Amino acid sequence: MELSRREVPLYGQAKVFALLQSPEPVPEDAKVFIVLEGSTLAHIIRAQSDVMLCFIVPGHNLAEVVSVQAYLCSQTTALTWLGEASLEYTQDDAQDLAEHLVTHGHCLSSRDHTELSSLFCLGQKSSRLAIDCRVTLAMANLDIPHTWNVLGSPCGVEYSPKECPLHLAVRWGLCHLAELLLCQPGGLMAVTLPNEEGLSPLQLAQRDGHSELLELLTQ
Repeated sequence: MELSRREVPLYGQAKVFALLQSPEPVPEDAKVFIVLEGSTLAHIIRAQSDVMLCFIVPGHNLAEVVSVQAYLCSQTTALTWLGEASLEYTQDDAQDLAEHLVTHGHCLSSRDHTELSSLFCLGQKSSRLAIDCRVTLAMANLDIPHTWNVLGSPCGVEYSPKECPLHLAVRWGLCHLAELLLCQPGGLMAVTLPNEEGLSPLQLAQRDGHSELLELLTQ
């Protein structure tokens, strides 16, 4: 079995096409299931079959090579193994940024906006649009500690003015990431949390004229 790609990001959600080596076509009443197995991954998904088999890769928590096997199932035949391939989960820039926001969320400053913008090429609008969905998927796939919150302060501790992940999402104009952060613990409170400059994410959106973010933060 051959796959259309050899690598996928850790957060998955990538479409992969599979070409079977068997010359026999898949019967119309049959179903093909894809089984992905890794050190901590065991996932079964039904493949869609139009012109070629295709499936959406799930997220994983470990950068490694996993096996991909295809099985045929129908009412008239026994379960049949169709082929095997491998797929490598890799860490990309979106994964790096998501992990940084989680691990350093308690010690961010307004200076991080410029430094991270340069590191992850967020200075151009096209680059920001390209990474917004990916970093959101990456953060959603992370095993975030239950004590983590968007405010960057432990529960029960008085919140002091500081830059938080929502500030950065607004500064960069990352609407999908901002929406995810609002759904995390402390997300709604972070909307009006001032940073060292006295500006909240809401005020930043107003200042920079981010109408979509402004609507998101005020609804």
